[in-house]
Amino acid sequence: MTYALIDNSTLTAVQRIEGHVKTKSKDSVDTDMVSFENYIQSIFFYDRVITIDDYIPEYLENRISSFKEISFLDKTHYGLVEIEAKRISDALQPQLRGGAFVNDDFKKLIELLQTHIICR
Repeated sequence: MTYALIDNSTLTAVQRIEGHVKTKSKDSVDTDMVSFENYIQSIFFYDRVITIDDYIPEYLENRISSFKEISFLDKTHYGLVEIEAKRISDALQPQLRGGAFVNDDFKKLIELLQTHIICR
């Protein structure tokens, strides 16, 4: 069985495309369309579509009822390491010395993204 994991940002984008969620910005239309395409492809090409049940509590029931084709998984049942992941990611901070990254991980990321950074 194949699974497609859809995140809550994608589901929000789908709701914006469908007109169920309002947005103040028209800049999100292109990314919303890509998210909608990914959502449709997950339905067509995967046996089961899942998402982690960690949406805003007051809107969660509405979200679940809006996406009946998706299985919402309770994050507490799967041993997700949210707290540990946050602790590790909070400890990662880019450091610059002499206009260059000290951290190899950030240096590789910036090179991969082909981003030009000027330090002042």
